[in-house]
Amino acid sequence: MNNRLIGPWLLLMALPGFGQTPARESSVIDAGEAKSLVQLVLAHKHIRLSSQYCNLDQVEKDGKPFVPDYYALSATCDYPNTAATTPFGLYVVSPRTGEVFQFDQCDPIEFPALQRLQTAIMHRTHHKSADEAKYREQAGCTTGAWHWFETCDGARHLGLVVLLDGKSVYRSKFSVCLNNNRPTPTAEERKVVFHFKGGHLFQGEYPTSPTQTIEGNIWQAGADPDVLLLGVTFVSDRVLLNTIHTAKPDGQSVSELDRGIVVRTFPLDQK
Repeated sequence: MNNRLIGPWLLLMALPGFGQTPARESSVIDAGEAKSLVQLVLAHKHIRLSSQYCNLDQVEKDGKPFVPDYYALSATCDYPNTAATTPFGLYVVSPRTGEVFQFDQCDPIEFPALQRLQTAIMHRTHHKSADEAKYREQAGCTTGAWHWFETCDGARHLGLVVLLDGKSVYRSKFSVCLNNNRPTPTAEERKVVFHFKGGHLFQGEYPTSPTQTIEGNIWQAGADPDVLLLGVTFVSDRVLLNTIHTAKPDGQSVSELDRGIVVRTFPLDQK
């Protein structure tokens, strides 16, 4: 070999990655990037999530994605001057294209800054917007969906019970309607608030004392053609538990949200 080439050749061999197969680009975005897209959407809506009082949490069901083939993130705040948890929606993000929509509305959210990021994501993942149609259909975005506290012909009525160690701490009822439109603002914003005494260990790491008052909040977090999705949060001086209960309009649903905490919904129209 020509000695004049040895130096440069050795230098090339010493470069990181020289001679290795180029790393393959990921075909999906990760949870952190999905969260940043939702944060951009919230900022576009002029919703500021205080790091001290607010949470943007990934929602799962039994350790699996809450919405199959998507990331789902719930935005909530517990401001000291309000009596209840303030929900800002359940947002669904495509890991393929970065498409973002609110679960109970299904319409993709669009504005220039978000679209620029999505274009870059699709260039990287090699997916197209048209690819999302089948995934949206699986998420229930092509037919009517159930919404609570609505008035309609053929409305159904559900009972709701929250149990702590087998004892009822809250009991109520509400109507649900299946429609092809977005929920009315009053239904979308409606939530129930209740209180009970502490003494429970939440999630195995958040103890509460019997002298504390625990606040519970339940609101509509999302909907699809078969079920109603209810967000459930328990707070004291901090968020103790933030999760989802899936209610069936035509049958009983039981969710053990935490050890000893059970939410049950059931139809009142059936005899």
